[in-house]
Amino acid sequence: MKFIIFLVLPAFLSTAAFAALNFSSAVPAAVKQQMLKDIELTKTIEGDSTSKLYLNIFATPKLQGEALNQFFEKRIANVDLNDCGGGAGVAACVQTFISPNTMFLTQNFVTADLPQIYRVSILFHESRHTEVMNGGWSHVNCPTPYLDEQNRDIVGKISGIKMEGKPACDNVALGAYGLQAVMLKNIQNTCTTCSEKILMDSEIFGDDALMRISDTGVRKLMRSDLEKK
Repeated sequence: MKFIIFLVLPAFLSTAAFAALNFSSAVPAAVKQQMLKDIELTKTIEGDSTSKLYLNIFATPKLQGEALNQFFEKRIANVDLNDCGGGAGVAACVQTFISPNTMFLTQNFVTADLPQIYRVSILFHESRHTEVMNGGWSHVNCPTPYLDEQNRDIVGKISGIKMEGKPACDNVALGAYGLQAVMLKNIQNTCTTCSEKILMDSEIFGDDALMRISDTGVRKLMRSDLEKK
C-alpha cells in the first residue's frame, strides 16, 4: 500500500515528562481522581505490532502503555476547567498558542457518563493540540452536508449532533482526530491486556473518530492501515 507522507515538524515539547499533573482547584476532586485512574489504565495497555500510522504518531512498533503515558506526560502539565467556547459536543480543549500545556475540561466531560477508554482517547486527542510547531493540528469545518457512505448524516456518537459545518473534522491523518482513531483502532486490534468492554468501546469510538476525517481519500488510506491484519 502506498501511503501519503506527512511532514511533522518537531513540537516545542519537553524532552522529559512533566513532574506531575497540576490540577486547578476548580477541578472537582472526583474528576481529578477519575482522570488519574484513566491515566493509570493507559499504563496497563499492552499489545502486539501496531500499524504504520501508529508508529508514525507514537514512535513505537508495539502497543506499549508506558510509551503512551510518556507521550501524554510530555505534552500536558496542567488541568483546568473552561467552557471551550460552549457546545454540547465539546468535552475539552487546549489553547495552543496561549497555554499549550494546559488541558481545559468542560462540563460535558465533567458530568457525562463516558466509557473509560473514550475518556482516555479524549485526553490524547487534546494532547495532540499542544504541538505548537505543527500549528496545534487545528480542526477544519466538516462539509455541508456531511454524509457517510450510506448517505446518512454523520453525527457525534455521544452528542447526537450533526457534524456538518462544525469545526469538528480533520483533513489529515495525523491530527487530533487521526491520533484518536489510530490509538483506538490499534487497541481494538492488538491489545492483549484489555477487557472485552475496552475492546468493544475502542472499536465504536475508533470508528467514530475515523468518520471525523473529512477527506475521503485520506480516510480510505487510514482504513487500510487500521484494518486488523
